[in-house]
Formats: sequence, C-alpha cells, structure tokens
Amino acid sequence: MPRRLRRRATRWSPGAQQVVVQLSGEVTSKGTERIEEDLKHALRSEPRLLEFDLLRVTYLDGGGARVFLTALRAAQPLGTR
Repeated sequence: MPRRLRRRATRWSPGAQQVVVQLSGEVTSKGTERIEEDLKHALRSEPRLLEFDLLRVTYLDGGGARVFLTALRAAQPLGTR
C-alpha cells in the first residue's frame, strides 16, 4: 500500500515502496516551504516511486510548480522515479 503525504498532515512509514503526495487548494510560492520540507523527509526512506495527486488543486502558480522540479532533483540520485 502506498504511503500518503498530505499537505497539512504528513504521515508515512519507513521503507515504503511508493509515496503519494496529495495536494489540495492553491499551491503557490507562499506555501511551498512546508511541502518541500515534507518531501525531504519522505525521500529519506528512498521510495521507488514518488507520485503527486493534484486532483484537489484549484490553482498552481510558477512558484508552486517549482516544488515538482525540486522533488525531481532530490529523487533522481536516489533512484526514485
């Protein structure tokens, strides 16, 4: 079962094969620090797959999109897709 990482409630178990990041509402440059910090913690367990669920995102600006590039750069050296 994949781990679920929510924007406000961060929970995952060590050694999980997949991390699902569920974001909701507006993802803008103002709120990215918390998301980036949560992603760093989630990637420490070196999951095989990192997935973003954007179903409940109502707005995404350029600063918010930067979160995905940051996650990609952090995941690649770990072998996480």
